[in-house]
Amino acid sequence: MQPRLGFRRTSLIPPLLILSVCVVRQFRAFESVELAIGAIIEKNDLAQEICFRKSVSEANKLLQRHDSQRRGIQLVPVIENIVEDDSFEAARKACRLLERQVIAIYGPNTPNAMETVQSLANQFGIPHLQIDWGYRQSSRGFSLNVHPHYLAYGQALYDYVRKAEYWDTVALIYYSEESLYKYDYLLRNFDQPVTLRKWDMVNDNYKYVIKQFKTTQTHFRFIVDIPFWEVQEFISTANNYNMTSQYYSYVFTDWDIQLVDPSAFKVVQGANITTFSILRPLGEEGYGIVALLDDIRLSLLQDERFTRTTSSRRISPTQSALLYDGLSLLAMGLLASSKTVDISPPTGLTCSGTRGWNPGLSLMNDIRAIRPENFRGLTGSFQFDGLGWRSNINLHILEHGAEGFRQFGYWNMEEGLTVTRNFSQILQEMQTELKGKVLRITTKEEKPYMMYKGNVTSGEPKSTDPKDWRGFCIDLLNEIGKELNFTYTINLVPDSTYGNAKIIDGEEVWDGMVQELRTRKADLAVGSFTITYDRERVIDFTTPFMYLGISIIYKRIEDKEASLFSFLQPLSAPVWGYILAATIMVSLVLFVVARFSPYEWKADHPCNLNSNVLENKFDMLNSIWYTFGALMQKGSDVVPHAMSTRIIAGFWWFFTLIVISSYTANLAAYLTVARMESPIENAEDLAKQTKIKYGTTQGGSTAAFFQHSKFPVYKRMWQFMSSQKGVLMNSTEAAIRRVKREEYAFILESTMNEYYTQRDCELIQVGGLLDSKGYGIGLPEGSKYRDPISETILKLQHSQTIHKLKFRWWQEMDINVTCDAKQNKVSDTSSLDVDKVSGCFVMLLIGMGAALIVSLFEFLYDAYERMPNTKRTLHEEAARAFRFSTSCASFRSRMAEEATKLPPPPSMGCGPGGDKFSLSAALAYAPCLPAPELPPSQFQVDDARENKAPSGELSKCATGCTPSDNGLSVTTYQGKDVLSFCNKAEEATAPSMYPHSPTKGTHRVPSQDSSEFRQADTGLEGKSVRIASRYPNGDQFGKSVEHTKERWLHGPKVSGLQYLPQTQISGKATPGRRVPISNKGQASVDNKPGSAGTPIDASDFLIKKVAC
Repeated sequence: MQPRLGFRRTSLIPPLLILSVCVVRQFRAFESVELAIGAIIEKNDLAQEICFRKSVSEANKLLQRHDSQRRGIQLVPVIENIVEDDSFEAARKACRLLERQVIAIYGPNTPNAMETVQSLANQFGIPHLQIDWGYRQSSRGFSLNVHPHYLAYGQALYDYVRKAEYWDTVALIYYSEESLYKYDYLLRNFDQPVTLRKWDMVNDNYKYVIKQFKTTQTHFRFIVDIPFWEVQEFISTANNYNMTSQYYSYVFTDWDIQLVDPSAFKVVQGANITTFSILRPLGEEGYGIVALLDDIRLSLLQDERFTRTTSSRRISPTQSALLYDGLSLLAMGLLASSKTVDISPPTGLTCSGTRGWNPGLSLMNDIRAIRPENFRGLTGSFQFDGLGWRSNINLHILEHGAEGFRQFGYWNMEEGLTVTRNFSQILQEMQTELKGKVLRITTKEEKPYMMYKGNVTSGEPKSTDPKDWRGFCIDLLNEIGKELNFTYTINLVPDSTYGNAKIIDGEEVWDGMVQELRTRKADLAVGSFTITYDRERVIDFTTPFMYLGISIIYKRIEDKEASLFSFLQPLSAPVWGYILAATIMVSLVLFVVARFSPYEWKADHPCNLNSNVLENKFDMLNSIWYTFGALMQKGSDVVPHAMSTRIIAGFWWFFTLIVISSYTANLAAYLTVARMESPIENAEDLAKQTKIKYGTTQGGSTAAFFQHSKFPVYKRMWQFMSSQKGVLMNSTEAAIRRVKREEYAFILESTMNEYYTQRDCELIQVGGLLDSKGYGIGLPEGSKYRDPISETILKLQHSQTIHKLKFRWWQEMDINVTCDAKQNKVSDTSSLDVDKVSGCFVMLLIGMGAALIVSLFEFLYDAYERMPNTKRTLHEEAARAFRFSTSCASFRSRMAEEATKLPPPPSMGCGPGGDKFSLSAALAYAPCLPAPELPPSQFQVDDARENKAPSGELSKCATGCTPSDNGLSVTTYQGKDVLSFCNKAEEATAPSMYPHSPTKGTHRVPSQDSSEFRQADTGLEGKSVRIASRYPNGDQFGKSVEHTKERWLHGPKVSGLQYLPQTQISGKATPGRRVPISNKGQASVDNKPGSAGTPIDASDFLIKKVAC
């Protein structure tokens, strides 16, 4: 039996052991593990102690919710109290906590005590929880700081004041020197000096800080670093000094400003109040800061020690939230570490020993490894960088409004500053705030912007009532006031300037309207107020309501009266001289080249091509006539034949083409465009001279433009203006009067230039715009009225209201005489005035007069030349020539004219009577004499030995008459009377052919005494023919006559014509009748046209050379 029983017992022992182990393990799983959390808190800080206990309780709840393995971890608070910032006592309390086996230590919050505790925590491997700025936090070790780093806060603050609000000056009010660490980034990167003032509530020192800023009026933007429980006192003091208006801005750096009692901000009169916060928005669901604060306050009321302390008003919501998040983060780290190692209280740790807590390092790593999506506390998500500092935290930027604080935007390390506020809502609030306001306007009296129309009393300032003012800016303010429901008063700036900066003792000092805005003595600055960079730094501007640029105004140069020779103006005098010289030079070259070129020597008559007598038509006169005709684009009857002369002609044609085209183009532009002959055309011309002085308004934006310009021309102009006394003017009106009075050019805005040139025709704008800018309404820096007024200006521009106002004040108001702005540039091109082309008519009259004078001279000279031959007086020769020239007949014969004896004047009945002959009498009756009648047909020589012409026409080159036919005869040919002459003596002695050969340079011609015929010298050489001016005497018989001059037979001498009836004349020829002579169709006996026996046509004889 025993063995059997033993067998059973033996078989049952392993199952019982396994069951017992499982039961023990299951029992231990439900058994809680208590872990102590130590805290070192300053005495009498009851609120922080209650917050610590409440945060530990909430951390235990978090462990229960996330402990899926039922480890049963419970945190137990262990609190030690010390005297404020006592490092020795803090060290003793920390050692006591180590002996009590705490796994983490919180506090203290004072810097020296905290640094002592941190060194002990690093030595023994105990996590040290901190909720301060981290000024003395070590980048390594066991420090766990859940507060944002001070450098990150400083960068966020700098981005807000510079990139969002564009502060250029700032004053910092602080309560502790150590708090200045968080402004390190701002102080190092702000480009302007930062004024520092310490806030001290002892002995009312803080009041003097506020009073100093109010007295100096140098700062209107402040960074205030004071505890949140002193904010109400600060705002009340600032309001007592009228520093809570809309022109002041305050940034409070304490985390808990948004939770201050709202009644503290009721005294604010429009000041911009901003703060930063790391708390989640109060409206989010779940356990938030409000619930935590309510629990703390409730616990305080239930604590019996509460009545003996004054800490109730110093409960910091942000510190409470950070402590809450720190303990919750520690709990999450314990859960993460318990998955890999057993978490047990550290035993045997003493300050005298050297052994540390090994799980502490693993716990720290697990806490820092928590991802943002895994835990979100009251201060947002958590993430730590490689140095153990909390990173990428969202800093919420809050601004105070009518309903409390609202979000302006947020900032983090990755995205920087992001603005999220609703601008439309802000704009509506500003428009609501403007309703009923009476704004103070600073301005300067200037046309047409601000003009006073009220009554002026000596010794009293001008009225501030807008009804006593008129102008463009008054109308503009009225339109803006209607939209925003505000009224205003007008106040003239004392120094009558817009504002200019000067450096005095190293500080920037402004004057004029800019200083009025900087000192907040005015709400708006209205007028021709130019938006500039320097002004934009110290004040605010609205959207420009008018765009313009810098221009120059000068007195108009009166248009000169058109000259009679205006047509010569397109080309300068030297050019005309060069053209004349070129004409003469080309004529000389053409003459020389034509003389040397063999191809320019041609036969003298086309009927005798084989003649040895050659002719060159390019003599000096013809050469000049040819070049002049080409220049006038008319040509001539002389043409070049040789290649050399054609080359000269071609280049001369090209030259004349360019010259005439240029002249024609310039002439058209000159006659149709009235050019402004001004000594200056632009700023460059103004800078190059010193005769005309120039300047601008003193202390204005135009002067600042030249003063700071880097352009060489403008720099030179500013050097001139700054060195010359009296060129910088105080007002535009005085400058305009000076422009009209003396040689002075004024530089001003184009809008003012347009205004004055439209009303004063003696003024003009010179050149274009030197720059581009705009007029805006100035406001104090940080003014809330900027956006509503800017939006209203844009609305008025969209509705073209501002354009209508400008047209009214520039084009309609106060204009007596309208001056065309382009009067000095472009005239009417549809027609030309008489005064512009009268010179052409004068030249035509001069030419006709010169021609008449020369003709008269030639007329008298020809009569004078004939006197020795005809033995008549000058009067009679002039009368005969005048009668010959003024006859209405188409065909005239000089021989018939000379053969006719003039009757006495009384017989004609058309002139004064009397036997005495005078020039006046001849000129009076000679035109009335009838012309001798001649047959209007051709004549043919009646020669018995002449070969008859072909039927129907005369032969082209007729033969000469026979020697027996010596004398004058008239026959009829084809129904026409023909007059012919034959001279046997001349024909007998004439050579058979080539009478003009070079070997025989002359030929004999019978003289007047030896024959009934006479010869006349035409005076031309292959050119147009004229009547001979003299007749050879009898003693010239046998005289050699050079063949360089063509000679024709004129017929019998004057005395021989008296016996004309003795000659056989057929047809209607009668004595005393003028006989036209023709030589067409017949050849001379000696093959020379015009010799004896050649038919002569009077028209060809008198006008041109005979053609074959």
